[in-house]
Amino acid sequence: MLNNVILSLYSLFILKINENGRNIFFMFNPDCIFTMTINVSSPTIQINTDFSRDTIIYPFNGIDKLFSLKINGTIRLLSDTSLVRIIVIDQTGNQFLAYEAYPFISLSDTFSIRAGCDETCYSDGLHPASLKIDIINCNITIDSLHIVTTEIVDATQLQIAIKHYNDSIKISLMNQKIFAYHMYWRAGKTNFIDWTYQEKENFFGVKFNLLGFDYYKGGVYELINRRSNTQSTSSYIDSFDWRKRHGADNPESPYYDSDVHSEKSGWLTEIRNQGNCGSCYIFAAIGEVEARANIYYNAHNSISKTHLDLDLSEQQIISCPSPSLGGCDGGLASDVLHWLTAHKVTEESCFPVDTLTQQTLNCNLCTDYGTRIKVGITSYDGSNWNEETTKLNLINSGPLGVEYNPINHSMLLCGYQVTKAGDQLYELNGEKIVVPNDASIIGTNTWVCKNSWGYGNPPFYYINSSGVPFSAISKINGPLTTENFNLAIKCSDEDGDGYYWWGNKPNNTLCILSTRNITAGGL
Repeated sequence: MLNNVILSLYSLFILKINENGRNIFFMFNPDCIFTMTINVSSPTIQINTDFSRDTIIYPFNGIDKLFSLKINGTIRLLSDTSLVRIIVIDQTGNQFLAYEAYPFISLSDTFSIRAGCDETCYSDGLHPASLKIDIINCNITIDSLHIVTTEIVDATQLQIAIKHYNDSIKISLMNQKIFAYHMYWRAGKTNFIDWTYQEKENFFGVKFNLLGFDYYKGGVYELINRRSNTQSTSSYIDSFDWRKRHGADNPESPYYDSDVHSEKSGWLTEIRNQGNCGSCYIFAAIGEVEARANIYYNAHNSISKTHLDLDLSEQQIISCPSPSLGGCDGGLASDVLHWLTAHKVTEESCFPVDTLTQQTLNCNLCTDYGTRIKVGITSYDGSNWNEETTKLNLINSGPLGVEYNPINHSMLLCGYQVTKAGDQLYELNGEKIVVPNDASIIGTNTWVCKNSWGYGNPPFYYINSSGVPFSAISKINGPLTTENFNLAIKCSDEDGDGYYWWGNKPNNTLCILSTRNITAGGL
């Protein structure tokens, strides 16, 4: 058993583990995370080299197995989006994170590393081939590598312990930075915290730089020094959200949506999980079509208190188009919508997502595919960022597929709100974030996006961003196209507010669109 004791001494934290009579000290300094192992012979590989761009070096000549690797050096972060990542690559191409730094987990721009390690603190024995250094706007000097070439007892358990500790320190550093910059979000443990570096790279892409987004737990996410200070001057209402429209979040409303998972998705369908596959753009597009179907048919069930909530097959879009739209290697939601103007997507149960094997699945539709429900679209528009146009399209056409520019990640934009003093932006475990009267965030736009990272991560992300937060914005036009689906459009205004969006047709003969001014309240 591991006996853990955490001690605090000024700015230095020490985690002492007594393992079979051998003392190992894990140490944390505000500027870096590192470990020091006592009574273990550690040969040193001298590097003594400065790096300012991506590089691969081969310092392991004559070394067959590594049981530990730790790094000494100095890092200088040159911007608010800097990144340095040092990765050990073994002889079969597997990658292990040796060390990483970026502004959210660093308390200063320039700092030293002493015995820094992440996934290479302890190992059962890896066969090293090379050391990869990934750099974004950063300088690093690697002085030396401390290595262990003899077996370490219970290395797996020791590595698990130090990784959990290092992860908790990263979260603590992020929240310190968030407080220091008066931001209104919180970092915490998410589904990604137990993923290996290799799994994260497979999911997010080579040289991913998420800027703390993968640790987001709630509040209004923003980057360091990237808060929008532009006051909204929009002619449209200050708040619009398809999760709440027509009282979908109100049990007393005839349009109330009682979510099974209680994330209060309203006119949207429930949260999906794209698994270990870079298919966020597909999930954003399918979520857009499913939401459009809810709004288009107005098929609310007053007994079950649910909307139509079609569950369409993302896996079909991953595996079946020829040529591929990108599969698990990323793409744009607008590409998926373009495909859906000429093809249709079937139900999830006909070709379900397998979060473990989806990247390698062939197009394996169900045997009764011909009789299954299939849905396509008439047309779509793609547009670049413009606040007024985006708000208008969101109100008039339903949720929009977007790409969040800072991390190149696709989501479904479902609402916005202009931030006001007194707004409660976050509440968890008794902690609340309320906007104070003098906050610079007051009057700026917060955008609400449905994500596809499953439960264990927040279902919806609230984003404040200066400049151009979104691109590749997609909007579905006109009626849906269907096969084996004969649901009639329910043309009624059940909450009596005078808005008749339902069943929008080119000639508007089935349902009458209200002429009330959308600046007063939208559809």
